[in-house]
Amino acid sequence: MIHGGPCLTDTSTHTLRLIELVDRPNLRVALQTPLVGESPYESAERLGRVTEQVQAHNWTGATESTWGTLQYLDSGDLDFAEYTRVLRRQGFDGWISIDHPNHHPWEQTAAHEIAYLRRLIAELKEGET
Repeated sequence: MIHGGPCLTDTSTHTLRLIELVDRPNLRVALQTPLVGESPYESAERLGRVTEQVQAHNWTGATESTWGTLQYLDSGDLDFAEYTRVLRRQGFDGWISIDHPNHHPWEQTAAHEIAYLRRLIAELKEGET
């Protein structure tokens, strides 16, 4: 199993409950999907309003017991553009950091992901006007 849980933030429900219990406006989420029993889109829908940072990665062939093969953000099984749109609809306007960048030489990953994220952010802003 990928997640060895249970832990404080292994699901959206647990994460939102923790935020409610702490009851401080500066407690925010660094979201890394997949969460247990949720699609990344479902997690984005539920947690977008409290997310400050997205730990971004993509993959092909993930199962309940394996992460699969890591890929660039724009070429894995996750529609990263749609995932980001869902987050934005919920109010996300924070940081996107590249998580697990070593699927290619890091310089290549950085150049690819920076170019992709710049295009994606421009498209999202254009769609919001």
